[in-house]
Amino acid sequence: MDIKAEIDSRLREIERLKNEVDTLRAAAKILGAKNADALESPSHEPSASTWRVVPKRRGRSPGAISKVWRTILKDVYLAGGRHSYDDIYAIAVRHGVKVSIGAVRDRVRSMVKKGLMSGEASSGFVVLESTADRFGFVSEPKTPAPEVAGASALTGEAATSPNENPNVFPDWKTVQG
Repeated sequence: MDIKAEIDSRLREIERLKNEVDTLRAAAKILGAKNADALESPSHEPSASTWRVVPKRRGRSPGAISKVWRTILKDVYLAGGRHSYDDIYAIAVRHGVKVSIGAVRDRVRSMVKKGLMSGEASSGFVVLESTADRFGFVSEPKTPAPEVAGASALTGEAATSPNENPNVFPDWKTVQG
């Protein structure tokens, strides 16, 4: 009988250990759920090691314009008055920018949208004082805009495209010939 008592004792011990394991599993589940809730709550402050490192931005900052276009804006500003797309195109060509009249239109529209210039195609464009202050244009007495690419649309004369003006582009036959 001694063996039977020993077996019963061991079975009771196994049953007690099973209950203890079940209790520990339940406690682990509860603690795991609490920890998961704590991680998802907005009051949880992530440690420095959990932050993603964001590399520095490269290239131009938003709204920046190239030096050559700043120079073109400066010329437009110092010339005073309102300027047509053709006038601005001629100034760009004078500064050595290889650009089409369509690209100038896009650039001017972009500058108007960014608040660097104001105006519209029918009345001409002007560089704003805030732009002149931002880029440090020297304020000199303004004179009326010179006729840089033929007649201006504002004078009422027939405007010619810079592509048709022989003063803007040389005749290729005479250059090559």
